Amino acid sequence: MSLVLHTLRAVGRIGLALVLFVIGLALLGGALTVLAPSSLVPDTFRPLDHYVGTEGSVVGAAFGLGLIWAAFRPGRNRIWVHLAMLYGILLMVREGTHPSNGTSPSLQPILFGLATVALLLALYPGFGRKPKATPAIDVAPPPSKAADASPVVPAEATPPQPSPAGEGEKA
Repeated sequence: MSLVLHTLRAVGRIGLALVLFVIGLALLGGALTVLAPSSLVPDTFRPLDHYVGTEGSVVGAAFGLGLIWAAFRPGRNRIWVHLAMLYGILLMVREGTHPSNGTSPSLQPILFGLATVALLLALYPGFGRKPKATPAIDVAPPPSKAADASPVVPAEATPPQPSPAGEGEKA
């Protein structure tokens, strides 16, 4: 019975990974049909953006909810911080590629993307901080081969002998 449950769980994990991967490819493909210059996108792929809902509102809402969820514990959800940085970079790239599509770039999204990346980098846990200094340890040079042939045996320490009464004491 446990073999069947183990197999079903493994199939479920693989199936979930496969579905997430296909959804990700569809969303990425839909976004690329909008971002790439029209001359580079084949006619059969142009409506992909409308089929998978990457016009902006659906994907933006899902991404925004993910960022809001991650804002409650950003230290434990660092992947969302990385994705927000990537969003800011891609936003600036998209606006920079508008002239190749025949439209003019807009300054507001470029400023928003720049502010997003700058603030996240400045506030990112551990980014730009110096690592904790560790004390330097003096390392003795390795012994030579001659020293290995005749090892030095340390002399045993003998406790100091008590001096006889009267010696060493001055009245």
